[in-house]
Amino acid sequence: MVVADVADKGMGSALFGALASSLVRATARLYDDPSQVLAAVNQQLAERNEAALFVTLFYGVIDRSTGEVTYCNAGHEPPLLLHRANGGELRVDRTPTTKGLPLGLVPDAPFESGKIKLVVDDNLVLFSDGITEAENDENALFSAASLNALLRSQTSSKPKDIIRNVLRDVQAFTGDHPQSDDITLMVIRYDGAPVENRSDNYDSEAGQEGRKLRLVKNL
Repeated sequence: MVVADVADKGMGSALFGALASSLVRATARLYDDPSQVLAAVNQQLAERNEAALFVTLFYGVIDRSTGEVTYCNAGHEPPLLLHRANGGELRVDRTPTTKGLPLGLVPDAPFESGKIKLVVDDNLVLFSDGITEAENDENALFSAASLNALLRSQTSSKPKDIIRNVLRDVQAFTGDHPQSDDITLMVIRYDGAPVENRSDNYDSEAGQEGRKLRLVKNL
């Protein structure tokens, strides 16, 4: 799973983001450790970055048999884990940060991997700062605190419902204020170890016009 956000706007930034995504896909076939993947991608981007662009990126790999997620975060917003401890109150926890600068800035920059464990019905929420930094007409930000509170109030564990509710509240907050940044949102639910002959389930929800939304997949 990959979520990324490129600095700046325009065609150059779009091409830089597309290059980063392509490099991650290709490099992921060479290394098992996400930190090695992002270190290699960073090196390639930094060596051909005359425009001094950079991209924040979160890359993770899920072991579907155990629920373990191994990940590396290159300066991106830390994903949020939604889970209920012993069936109790819904908790929202930030994934621990790992060492890693945004990609493309510094050749030979160090990266490290982290691990978290998902249990059945846990949701992992990956997003860009286009959500937390969405502005209204008074130039107030939607904020990380508002996102956390909204996620804690969710009554459905279905990714498509969570996405719909988040986008609805962000739209209600911003109103007619011009959107200054792309919005990316991905919700992944862990349904336990796969069983034979079970196919993957995919849910996707389109955002408001002009808002970018990545694929949502139930695991």
